Amino acid sequence: MKYYELNSYILARKNVFEADKIITLFSYEMGKSQAIAKGVRLSKAKLAGNLEPFNKCKLRLVKGRNLDIIVGVEPGKMHDYSRLTAERLQVLYLISEILSRLSADHQPNTVAFDLFEESIDALIGSIDPVLIAQYFGLNFLQSIGSQPELIDTKQHSRHYLAYDSGKITMLKPNSHYGIISEPTIKLWRLIVAHNITYIQKITNLQKALEEGYKLMLHYYEYHFDFQPKSLKVFQD
Repeated sequence: MKYYELNSYILARKNVFEADKIITLFSYEMGKSQAIAKGVRLSKAKLAGNLEPFNKCKLRLVKGRNLDIIVGVEPGKMHDYSRLTAERLQVLYLISEILSRLSADHQPNTVAFDLFEESIDALIGSIDPVLIAQYFGLNFLQSIGSQPELIDTKQHSRHYLAYDSGKITMLKPNSHYGIISEPTIKLWRLIVAHNITYIQKITNLQKALEEGYKLMLHYYEYHFDFQPKSLKVFQD
C-alpha cells in the first residue's frame, strides 16, 4: 500500500457512519484538508488518542475515492489543554477557527503553520491571551495578503479603520469602520514586525490590547463575513 505523510495539526473532527471520523487538518505540506479515519470510534482503535483537536502529529495517508484515508499516526507535540483557563481556551478555539475557515483548501501556508504552533506554545505559557489572539489574527491576515494597511497615519489625529478595504484613514469611511487610536496602531505595527516574546516585554499596552482585540474581531466580521462560533460558545 503506497502512502504519503503530512506533518499536521488536528483542527476538528466529525462523526460519520458507525465508527468513522472526518478529520479537518492543517499540514505544513498541504495546508488545510480533510481525511477520514476509519473505525477510530471503536473502543480498541489505536489512532483515536492521537487525533484529538490541536495535537501535532505526522499522519500517514493513502488515496481514497472521496477523502484520503488516515492509516497511521506518529505522535508529535501534545499539551494538556484541560489545564488552560477559559480565556485561553477561547483564544485557542478562535485561532483554530480562523485557520480552518479562512484557509484555502490544499494551499500550503507554512507561515500560518508556524504561526499556529507559536501561538499554541504562547497559550500554554504565560503570555497575555488577548495579545496572542491579535498576534495570530494579524499575522495570519498578512500571510494571506488581507492585512490592514498601517501606513497613512499622522500623529495627534483621529484615525478610522475601514473594515471593507482595510485602510486606515483620517477621513471617516462611508461603510463599516472603527476608530483606532495611535497606541493601537503602534501595537499592530509591533505585532507584524516582531515576535511575540519581544512584544510581551513592552509595558502599558493594556488599553491598546483591549481596543485592538475588538477592532480585529470587527475587521474579521465585516471583511470576511466571519463571526466566530467559538466566541458565542464561551460567552454562553
